[in-house]
Amino acid sequence: MACASINIFTVREQEWESFLTLQRDHFIPLLRLQPGFLDFEITRTGLGSGVAILWWESEEARMTAAPRLHEWVNQYLDPYLLTLDNPSGPVVLSTRRPER
Repeated sequence: MACASINIFTVREQEWESFLTLQRDHFIPLLRLQPGFLDFEITRTGLGSGVAILWWESEEARMTAAPRLHEWVNQYLDPYLLTLDNPSGPVVLSTRRPER
């Protein structure tokens, strides 16, 4: 069963572009190396706020990747983050195609 990790965050508005650039240039390539990784999306919800969703083939894939990803976030994104909430769980309804 697919799994999603949801990251609800805020950063300083003036750091938004640097925050996105860091993720685009470094975090996404790291994600693509993780077995079971499917997709990554960020939606801007306000001037310095957003929601990032990481899609995984399974909870096991998410859990396997979690330590390495948390280490990267702690090292590189923590200086940008004002708030972060990080719920995750099984996807129970979706219009996404399974092969993605």
